[in-house]
Amino acid sequence: MNKDIDLLIKKIEEESKLIKGDASKNEMQEILKEKLVIERERDNLLLENKQLKDKIESYERDIVALQQSLKGILDILQGEDKIVHEAVKHIDSTVIETNSEAQKARRNGLREILKENTQGF
Repeated sequence: MNKDIDLLIKKIEEESKLIKGDASKNEMQEILKEKLVIERERDNLLLENKQLKDKIESYERDIVALQQSLKGILDILQGEDKIVHEAVKHIDSTVIETNSEAQKARRNGLREILKENTQGF
């Protein structure tokens, strides 16, 4: 940064010499060469700045696309979670019904056995 400031100060001093007419022809050519170098550097920096801005915009678009993809995946997972939850509820209720029916069958079986064993008494 200081280098750029020093170059600008030097450029201003040299251009002021040109305005005053104090510079020789060689000095003027040297000043103009330096001015061209500075302008090229500025143009390169502007181009680099534009390229960086374009790259940032591209990254931002990529981020938005990824966010949308992740949201879609999350929505799918939440939907699947609901399906699994409903399936588990159904399985639980089926198991409860099956257990209840099995208990009834055991009780009925025990009653029959008791009836058979108590008929002779």
